[in-house]
Amino acid sequence: MADAGGPGGASGPPKPTPRVSRRLYDSRMGGSAVAVVIEDQRDLRELTEIMLVQAGFTVVTAEDGPTGIAAVREHDPVLTTLDVNMPGMDGYAVARALREFSRTYIIMITGQAADSNVQKAFDAGADDFIVKPFSIRDLRSRAQAVLNGARPETAAPSDVSSVSTSVNGP
Repeated sequence: MADAGGPGGASGPPKPTPRVSRRLYDSRMGGSAVAVVIEDQRDLRELTEIMLVQAGFTVVTAEDGPTGIAAVREHDPVLTTLDVNMPGMDGYAVARALREFSRTYIIMITGQAADSNVQKAFDAGADDFIVKPFSIRDLRSRAQAVLNGARPETAAPSDVSSVSTSVNGP
């Protein structure tokens, strides 16, 4: 990995940069929709990236809020998945910042199922909300609906306890 800290790397740790994954070209699609994954946990970020590439997206990943905001600004995605609990800038602040300039469909992902957290996500600008642990199949179907131009059904806050247990996280 290249050191983004400048000559000799003396200016501190390298600044995170978005990573882009391209799906295989499918002539039936006429191009690929872009999704941005903003997640600080590497394993969950990579799992989400793989699922979205398989669903037909070109995926840009970011490991923190400021890098994610820059990725959304640069790539204008149709879909953004956004972790709520990230160090520094949390997902609520990122969602509010995204809504200042983007209409990307935001799916917030969190380990906190309380009704107040769900409402806080929607108030920040989220379009959908998934609680960890969650089913990759559920996330994929929601992403596929966005790719196909439909607005997926959003679970009501009282329904969040029914989410299946395929992906675990804090």
